[in-house]
Amino acid sequence: MRHVLTHAVLVAMMLTTALAAADPLAEVARSVEGKGRRASSGLFDPESNLDYHHLQPGETQTLTTLDGPGEIRHLWFVIAGQDRRWSRTLVLRIYWDDAETPSVETPLGDFFAAGNGMRANVDSLPVQVTSYGRALNCYWHMPFAKKARIEMTNEGPHRLCVYWQVDWMELPKKPDKMLYFHARYRQEFPPKPFSPYVIFEGEGEGHYVGTVFSSQCSYDSWFGESDDRFFIDGEREPSIVGTGCEDYFNDGWSFREFTNANTGVTIKEPNGEDCRFTAYRWHVRAPITFSKSLKVEIERRSFAKVVDPATGKPEQHDFKYRPDFCSSVAFWYQTEPATRALPFPPVEERINKEILLDTADMVDQIKTTGGARAYQAVNRV
Repeated sequence: MRHVLTHAVLVAMMLTTALAAADPLAEVARSVEGKGRRASSGLFDPESNLDYHHLQPGETQTLTTLDGPGEIRHLWFVIAGQDRRWSRTLVLRIYWDDAETPSVETPLGDFFAAGNGMRANVDSLPVQVTSYGRALNCYWHMPFAKKARIEMTNEGPHRLCVYWQVDWMELPKKPDKMLYFHARYRQEFPPKPFSPYVIFEGEGEGHYVGTVFSSQCSYDSWFGESDDRFFIDGEREPSIVGTGCEDYFNDGWSFREFTNANTGVTIKEPNGEDCRFTAYRWHVRAPITFSKSLKVEIERRSFAKVVDPATGKPEQHDFKYRPDFCSSVAFWYQTEPATRALPFPPVEERINKEILLDTADMVDQIKTTGGARAYQAVNRV
């Protein structure tokens, strides 16, 4: 009888835990260890509305340093300024404990699921963006044992105003089985010929929880037949293999813009040469665990149009190599803070060349002159 009761209690506890995990509001009705804290760009001055920091071109600011143990629960940023591509020129870095290498190092926009220096609204579980891509919210849990330091660098040509808030919990002790949050940007352009694009490659123990993937096409043709592949703990052949780029992001038969809790396509320009897109997938419901190492890659192959030398006309060939400009952010948790990082690409390599027409300035320069008014004859009954 005692064993039956013990088993029943364990089942009840497991069920309660599962329900709480499924419903975040269930946790609010229970006592919480720790103290809620906030660091922000605001000043406690009733006579001032100066709630932002100026970030000059080339300047790096330490937004805040938090003493642990603790856990960041929410990041919020709003950016104002003349730099149209601040989502790629602003760089976010987060350091855990005494590490000299950032565990988070990524352009701000890519971290919030908008690549190619563009902006987009996002409505997902860990990341939410509103105000036409200008109000950025992150809800990834980020525990730390000793210290957390958050930095931002402006690598753009204009001064920017940065509003920010960091909501975190000051904890009485280091959380059990704590893992450190990581997010790392990488890109490849020009691409390595006839090779897959590597989204993530690292060593250690942890689990992979998300991908933001962006591309700028090199051909006027469909680009999405590339398969995702996960090599776990030194595998020679991947144990996880996908069926296509749009399939990995849980879409099908091409892409269209959408955003939901776990997957989304935040940017999708019409198919054509130089068209840009960004998609995200969070592996929150089924993290990819690894104990020694992990490599995540995606094929750089799909439909490619080439010119027939006999006719001079483009022909579409199935499943050929494509030299597209790919970039990404990998999200994962690991037992230790980062110890080494890839070389971070300079800002001039993160933004492709483009032609911008400043329509606001053009409107100011438009002049009107007098002239004869044209009339159109209309028959009336």
